[in-house]
Amino acid sequence: MFIWILPKNFDIGGTVGVWAMNIILGCLLGEVIVMGYVFRAIYVLIKYFVDVLR
Repeated sequence: MFIWILPKNFDIGGTVGVWAMNIILGCLLGEVIVMGYVFRAIYVLIKYFVDVLR
């Protein structure tokens, strides 16, 4: 996931802060999406095993 907030009219400290915020927000959004895929995979596996055991 990429969220790009472009640093404009900042000094070097502000630019580094904006890039750090970009990375943190991208990681948080990516984590939510990955957890959704993991929960979906677990659901599909449980559903598969329930269907096989019937």
